[in-house]
Amino acid sequence: MPDPQEPDGVTDEAEGKLRMGLMAAAQLARTASSTRRSLLEQATGRDLEEARQLQARLEADRATARAELAPVNESSWWDQAEVGDIARAYETAVTWRDDDEVARGAESRIRQELRERYNIEISETGADPATVREALDRDGATQRDPSAERD
Repeated sequence: MPDPQEPDGVTDEAEGKLRMGLMAAAQLARTASSTRRSLLEQATGRDLEEARQLQARLEADRATARAELAPVNESSWWDQAEVGDIARAYETAVTWRDDDEVARGAESRIRQELRERYNIEISETGADPATVREALDRDGATQRDPSAERD
């Protein structure tokens, strides 16, 4: 009987894809957050009405992000989440974490689940841009079976 703790190649490949997706998501999130802040600063400098409109649009985007992040707090979501689902949720959480308490909580939960379910510790530093671009160009929707990795 195979040892469930022994790497089987398939698990290693799936973990690699998940790590790549998470690195790409983190980089995209940092860019989106920076762009959002820059747009708000530019609009504030130009026209008060334009700034108000942008602020209203950002509040609508924040509400959408909160709705997208709500499922990460449910175990059933994690039981069926694919690599792309996890990466998108992580990207959303990182994009909004500096401006939204719900996003900070979701990011924390994502990190916890990745650590507990997949033994993956997220580190946003050291993401090679070429590797991130490659990950974005590939289909990141590979199905994972987290139950296969549990004790």
